Amino acid sequence: MGEERKNGYIWLAIAYGFALLIGYYVYGFFALDLGLIEQTLILNFVATTVIYCFSYAFKNANFYLPYWGLQPIFLTFFLIVSANDTGDIMRQLAVLSVVLIWGLRLTWHFLRDWKSLLHQDWRYTKLEHASQKWFPLISFFGIMLLPTILVFLGCLPLFDALVVGQNPFNFIDIIALLVSLSGFLIQYIADNQLHFFIKNRSNNNQILNTGLWKYSRHPNYFGEILFWIGIALFGVATVGDIEWEHILGVILIILFFYFISIPLQKKQLSEQKISQ
Repeated sequence: MGEERKNGYIWLAIAYGFALLIGYYVYGFFALDLGLIEQTLILNFVATTVIYCFSYAFKNANFYLPYWGLQPIFLTFFLIVSANDTGDIMRQLAVLSVVLIWGLRLTWHFLRDWKSLLHQDWRYTKLEHASQKWFPLISFFGIMLLPTILVFLGCLPLFDALVVGQNPFNFIDIIALLVSLSGFLIQYIADNQLHFFIKNRSNNNQILNTGLWKYSRHPNYFGEILFWIGIALFGVATVGDIEWEHILGVILIILFFYFISIPLQKKQLSEQKISQ
């Protein structure tokens, strides 16, 4: 492991350690006056702000990338502890399992491609060049706070699934588990296929059209959406009905992929072809 890459890992660990500590301190300050959802939303806002401060100091928005996968893990553990034995233990174990393997795999995928503190994701670099002096604001609100809110909304079903003990573990939970695991597996395979294709291709004009990418241009996003649908189903299984907080996050994450992430990738591919 190169020295620059090692230093990057160390500073990432420091940043997320500070984010957890400061977020938990602020949470404790508000714990007596707000509900559980409001408390955890404030905790996430504070943690995101801390990560932003590190990204601003090092001029690298990549500091935020692991947060997408780590936020559900932290929230799941927090809610299980907060449940005080009111949640269904089978459901808690099922949710914890899928969230852990999904979040840790996503974080590992980012760390595997991490080069150093001098390297920034091409999407963020393009935004920085386009926005110039406005980039600090765009970085905080667009690159960091918006995804934090989207993931938090996607996690809203966990408040029912992990804390509320209304219905015992049932058939819908099994469907939720299978859907989430299917999403994880599809995303894992797709990301690995893309990683090794980019690593071994001879030029940027080559397009991956084998494996899962033969059947879909965005199988990794499809797997991600399946994961969030599974999380929503855990909430449905708990209360026995579909409520707005179970589907809002899934809908917004789909819209985020469709209107922001996918168009950015298409534009990048087109520019690469034109430049060659």
